[in-house]
Amino acid sequence: MARPRTPTAELEARGGFLKHPERKRARAGEPKPTGELGDPPEELNRDEKKVWREVAALIPPGVAKNSDRIAMELIACLLGKFRRNRASVGEINQLLSLLAKMGMTPADRSRVVAVLPESQAENPWDRLLAKKPH
Repeated sequence: MARPRTPTAELEARGGFLKHPERKRARAGEPKPTGELGDPPEELNRDEKKVWREVAALIPPGVAKNSDRIAMELIACLLGKFRRNRASVGEINQLLSLLAKMGMTPADRSRVVAVLPESQAENPWDRLLAKKPH
């Protein structure tokens, strides 16, 4: 099985582009989400909308964006079906896969890199300024 591609934000954070700047150039045209996840689609039923809101509140900040709405819709539908004891083994496996991609399992949390807006991203200078001299 092929090794999953390392997210660009993770490579950037750990300095992977310093040694291999060509990797950054190769990813220059990578699409960026244009907005937040938002509210559930009108097409979902009441229970699925409830699941959407529940899961959206649990996803780590900066992970799910508007480009993830279809995956989130599948999560809402599959989790709703699972809770009604109507999901097949294949559907449960698909649900687990989607949850993992959103960083919602213990093992997968370490593999997902959240891209926070500038206003929420930690500024290293803040830590230095917060330290008091002895």
